[in-house]
This record gives sequence, structure tokens and C-alpha cells, in this order.
Amino acid sequence: MNSRLRNLALDVEITLKKIAAETTSFSETSNISCLKGCSACCHNSDNVWATPLEMLPMAFDIFDRGLAGKYLDRITSEPNRCTAHEDHGGRYGRCMEYKHRPSICRLFGSSVRLKHNPRGETVPEGLFCNWQRDHFKKEIEQIENLPVDHKDLCVAGHLSNQFNISFSKNLEVEMPINKSLQKALEMIMQNEHYIEMQMQVQHKDSEVHQSTKI
Repeated sequence: MNSRLRNLALDVEITLKKIAAETTSFSETSNISCLKGCSACCHNSDNVWATPLEMLPMAFDIFDRGLAGKYLDRITSEPNRCTAHEDHGGRYGRCMEYKHRPSICRLFGSSVRLKHNPRGETVPEGLFCNWQRDHFKKEIEQIENLPVDHKDLCVAGHLSNQFNISFSKNLEVEMPINKSLQKALEMIMQNEHYIEMQMQVQHKDSEVHQSTKI
């Protein structure tokens, strides 16, 4: 039987898949992509923030594979690099937990945010890195000239607001991605330990009950 925390992780995974569908569609329509293998953001993880809530699917997968201790050790030994990042040298590498990455990793480079220009008008601003702005100048200019309600825009704030699942305030506070993963893992380990203890108590109670019937 799934615990409440596991069921919450399943709900989060559904939301992440919806975000993935939107960002993929945006990237295909705009023809704007990330540099293959780039991991510049992963080497500066203190500037990449997420909530422990979004990290639950990744954390449960890590826990179920028996890697929770290994990941917690990495967070301690390499706090500035995303613990899910596998370094291939320089700015290149890959995400070892790409399937379960949080919304910031899906939205940055593949969406826009809304801001006010000097005239007080609300306009889209692409969430793109310097490399993308150098290589996709024309495409980004076209995107940022679209009206804010245009069907081709993928607005980060609108997608992030889909995380309206209420469970614990401790899970909804944004923090650096490594700290979010650490908090999610620690909560899962505590929760799973509690469930195991409850099952042991129930098993003992059942044995006592059976013995009294003999």
C-alpha cells in the first residue's frame, strides 16, 4: 500500500509531465534548444532553486534504488554541484536523474516569464542563457515580441502554479536544489522508517492474537 507521501510524489510526477509536454511543444515551435551536453547551471546549483515537493519523485526513485545514503554524502562533499549531475569535464555532463528533474530544469531555456517594460506594458521575456541568446537571436526576438496571451508562449509562472498540492508547508519552500533533494530524502527515510515500525507492531499484535486463540 502506498503511503500518503508516495501518493503525493505520484501527483507531482503528473504535474511534471504536463510541464514537460508544454516545454517540449514550445521548443519545437520556437526552434530554440539548449546546447547538447551543457551543464553550466549544474555546476552552480546554489543558484538553481526548487521545492522539496518537486523533488519527491526523484527522491523516491533514489531511495527505492538504495542510493539515498550515497546521494546525501555527495550533497555534503560537493555542495556547489547538483548531486544528480555526472561530470564529463568542463561545462559538459549529463543528469543522472533526468526523468525526474524538477520544474526549473524543465522551464529554463524552454519558456518565458512575464514582466513590465518601461512603458508599463506586460511583455514576455525568455528564460534563456547567454549561449541561447547568442545562437537564437532572431527566434528569441520573435518570441519576445508576441502578445502575452499568444498560444505559442510557454509561460513559466502559469505552469509552476500547477503545484497547488497541499500537504506540508515544509515541502513548499523554495531552496537550492541540493538542499531540496536532501530535505525530500530525509523526509522519505523518516516516513518509510515509521511505516516499517508500524508494520512490525501490527505483525507482533497479530502473532499475539493468534497465540491467544490456540
